[in-house]
Amino acid sequence: MLFFVSIQICSERGTFLQKHLSARCSRPRHGCGAESRGREGSLCSGSVGDRTAELPEWRCRRARGCQGTRVRFPDVLLWPSHCKPLRGGGLHSSLAKRALPTGDHLLSSIRPPHSALALSGEAAESGEALVCLRASSRGILPPELRVAGGPGRSPVHRLPSASPVRTRGYVGFGLSASGGMASADIVVGGVERGQPYLQDYFTDENRVLKKDPQQDYHLEYAMENSTHTILAFSRELHTCDTNDKSITESTVRVIWAYHHKDMGEAGKNYHGSNRGTKSLRLLNPEREEVSSASLPYFDLTNKDVPVPDKDTTYWCQMFKIPVQHEKHHVTKVEPLIQKGHENLVHHILLYQCSSNLNDSVLDYGHECYHPNMPDSFLTCETVIFAWAIGGEGFTYPPHVGLSIGTAADPLFVLMEVHYDNPSYTEGLIDNSGLRLIYTPVLRKYDAGVIEAGLWVSLFHNIPPGMPEFVSEGHCTLECLEEALGAERPAGIQVFAVLLHAHLAGRAIRMRHFHNGEEQKLLAYDDEFDFNFQEFQYLKEERTILPGDNLVTECHYSTVDRIRMTWGGLSTRNEMCLSYLLYYPRINLTRCASIPDIMEQLQFIGVKEIYRPVRTWPFIIKSPKQYKNLSFMDAMNKFKWSKSEGLSYNQLVLKLPVNVRCSKTDNAEWSIQGMTALPPEIERPYKAEPVICSSSSCLSCSLFLTLLCIAYITASTIGNTGPFV
Repeated sequence: MLFFVSIQICSERGTFLQKHLSARCSRPRHGCGAESRGREGSLCSGSVGDRTAELPEWRCRRARGCQGTRVRFPDVLLWPSHCKPLRGGGLHSSLAKRALPTGDHLLSSIRPPHSALALSGEAAESGEALVCLRASSRGILPPELRVAGGPGRSPVHRLPSASPVRTRGYVGFGLSASGGMASADIVVGGVERGQPYLQDYFTDENRVLKKDPQQDYHLEYAMENSTHTILAFSRELHTCDTNDKSITESTVRVIWAYHHKDMGEAGKNYHGSNRGTKSLRLLNPEREEVSSASLPYFDLTNKDVPVPDKDTTYWCQMFKIPVQHEKHHVTKVEPLIQKGHENLVHHILLYQCSSNLNDSVLDYGHECYHPNMPDSFLTCETVIFAWAIGGEGFTYPPHVGLSIGTAADPLFVLMEVHYDNPSYTEGLIDNSGLRLIYTPVLRKYDAGVIEAGLWVSLFHNIPPGMPEFVSEGHCTLECLEEALGAERPAGIQVFAVLLHAHLAGRAIRMRHFHNGEEQKLLAYDDEFDFNFQEFQYLKEERTILPGDNLVTECHYSTVDRIRMTWGGLSTRNEMCLSYLLYYPRINLTRCASIPDIMEQLQFIGVKEIYRPVRTWPFIIKSPKQYKNLSFMDAMNKFKWSKSEGLSYNQLVLKLPVNVRCSKTDNAEWSIQGMTALPPEIERPYKAEPVICSSSSCLSCSLFLTLLCIAYITASTIGNTGPFV
């Protein structure tokens, strides 16, 4: 089974289908419009939403009742805006002459024997295309199907199932904090004997399914044929229902299930193994996709790397950018993860290296951060791209690109791949990497990346047994004052942020301060998922000015650990980082901090050490219980309680920090190594209050509308039992 979820945010119920499903194909270069009356089977390209894009999987087809051509999927037909509604076959063409109907009217219009429905409403008046959904079609919805989007609309998310089935039964969809059935917000729907149904449910901590007395999900569209079920339903982002999960910009664990039979009384048809889960950011703003099918690209991939049978491996490989002597812009970066290694490859960083290197560094890869690694690796300090587990390809905004091909651009790059192998599997060979798609058509700005947060070191540490512990990494006003003041007094524009932590991470926030006043969060994820880390596109670009402060705030849980958690490279260690994508590019690659170590030692009772604290490792001299122990051994020996951990947390958040402020080519701004204090918050940010709205609300807040397409490919095995 393939499960598609398309997300749309609407200000009113009943506007989803005409806004989200409509597309138009006008002024095409390949003749898929009224101007040329496109040939049968010819490629269609033109306008989708309000932008131009190639549509390689769409084909022109003649349409009865239409004076031009239509673009056809087996079950979704999209007409160019010049086409008129079809007549006959049960079509209610009058719908095209008025606003889109509400869910109930829509459902009554598409139930058999009606074979088609044209939707237009506001779309027809604005020149948008008509959409026809064939309720009686027996065609198969292709896996490459993507519902046409537009500004402010998110792409279709494809959720793979554990087992393919054929079903005309129910489809269940839910939001879960853990990715399981416990304490989940669930909706179940389908079509039974031609009658659509949709019910709002929830589960308690014991996974018992209960009907929600407040029904907050609203059915917008339902269709079933011999091969698949399609449901479109909506819900307010914030309801007054304690059984519902509020939908925010944070990660949400989406769960889904299905059965070949309909729900039945009290949900007595058990889905069995026909279920799955996937983390998504439902409100991640959609980027403006520009077709890259005809653009050149180059791949940076490892070649038969033997992944050791150990917990953590960082593998580094040097590459030479093939585009030289003429400026180009990279417009998109895609991960190329070897099939079956999706959980092995945890993240990939791409660094710019010294331009003084030669081709001799390209001969082989080596384990990173190893005493025997090539010296050339040490020249690679500037991050130019970052990808992490669960993320998809990244598309730059249309006015920004990653510059390549000039003397100031990277010629040699180092690709660092983090392999996470907690089961110590032997014999793994990997060929993963990145694909960079580029164009000679230059964009207005060059993109840059700033790594901000906590410098990865043992000075970052978290006591065991803590339900919550907060760490902060500071991109200080001193660093931004010097770097931006010298290179860009007018400031830089941040357009995307990647928040990064490891297994103990629970929430991450990027805070922004200007003149002592806290601004709206630059980015946040209060439901952080270690296995799903991707760039967040900002709804509005944010200006960062000289003298601003940026604080990466990470929330951890170590309730299941009995020893200290240390900052480090392993996924069992921790990080607290933000990668900021911005323009125009300046000479600042890292803006981070290290907390002062002396007061950490004093907290556990250390009085004297043998060596100066700036050398590592240092050995404790007194008191007696810590004598001749290292800092790590002493911190692990200390008897941590929750109250001690809380006191320690309050201490480290107030400690002075050592400033890290790095340029490219291993250079440093003069503020590097100096001591600074955390920002004094004169005016904390006051978030707008969340306004709940219930199903009875007449003037409601924003709606989330989901289009779920269950695509069925094989036979089924029936199971019965409670829905859990």
